[in-house]
Amino acid sequence: YEEAVKLYNQSLRTFEELGDKSGIASTLGQLGNIHSHQGNYEEAVKLYNQSLRITEEIGDKSGIASTLHQLGTIHSHQGNYEEAVKLYNQSLRTFEELGDKRGIASTLHQLGNIHSHQGNYEEAVKLYNQSLKIKEELGDKGLIATTLAQLGTIHEEKEEHELALQFYFTAFKVFDILGSPYRELVQKNIERLEGKMREKEEKKKKKWWKIF
Repeated sequence: YEEAVKLYNQSLRTFEELGDKSGIASTLGQLGNIHSHQGNYEEAVKLYNQSLRITEEIGDKSGIASTLHQLGTIHSHQGNYEEAVKLYNQSLRTFEELGDKRGIASTLHQLGNIHSHQGNYEEAVKLYNQSLKIKEELGDKGLIATTLAQLGTIHEEKEEHELALQFYFTAFKVFDILGSPYRELVQKNIERLEGKMREKEEKKKKKWWKIF
């Protein structure tokens, strides 16, 4: 990251000398991404806001939508869900104006994550399904599997274990075909859930034997 920041700062100075506002906004956004990945959220927000002001000034709707999305993600990570939802919704409207299906699908998924964290499972499922439909239209198998795995998590939380397993297995198969590292994560979910189901079945058997 240190070398990347150094190069982006050099790039930023060049864009500033040229008066290239689009380049400045893009570079500020990239620097924001680095600080966000490092957990330096305060600095990331500062950089994203600088980028946002410029994208708004030059009317770069794609840049506006992406930056609002990144700001939403930071607030979501910090647990500021109300602010995150507000930013994601602004981002979503802009992606919709642009007809950017990938941006729409990603933002719907993130909104689903927030509602899932808050226990609003019905709304989360609705948002994930909207996201899933678009991802299927795009044919992006990796993104499809990510949403399927999240739907599995929700059904597990709702104690709908059989349904959760179906989603996990489907997601696992896709990740396995793609050779994605996420397959290990989903496999752990499957193993944990199967263990939970066995335990539940054992308790039922013990309870049944007590009756007799």
